[in-house]
Amino acid sequence: PTPLEMRDIDSELVALDMTTGEGKLAWSLTTDDISRQLRTTDEAAPTWMWEGTPVLLGTRLYGVLARRRPQLEWSVVCLDAASGRLLWH
Repeated sequence: PTPLEMRDIDSELVALDMTTGEGKLAWSLTTDDISRQLRTTDEAAPTWMWEGTPVLLGTRLYGVLARRRPQLEWSVVCLDAASGRLLWH
């Protein structure tokens, strides 16, 4: 996003079943989905956005998140590759 962009930009992480599902959607996590999972007490916190390409290592999927307001923050999450369930943040 540009420095003057004030809207949150939606992004979505999708997993496709390439072995038995012929590329069918296995699961997806939108920016709202992952932000809800990561919010602990501050409901007014900005949403996280997916950044870059996730990395698959065995049964775990690692992804980078960012939020740009009020200042730039980066974060890494680890998901279960089969279900998209958050393992750690």
